[in-house]
Amino acid sequence: LGNIHRKEKTIDKKLFIEVINEISPDTWYLMLYFQGEPLLHKDFISLVS
Repeated sequence: LGNIHRKEKTIDKKLFIEVINEISPDTWYLMLYFQGEPLLHKDFISLVS
């Protein structure tokens, strides 16, 4: 099997807040991961506060 290489990226805090505000009226819960570990985001605590 080969290796997968991709740049490490995290969502911009401003974009995260915009997305949350847009979807919040219709969202009951949100799963904060997809092919990555959300706890690696340096501002994880402030994002979910």
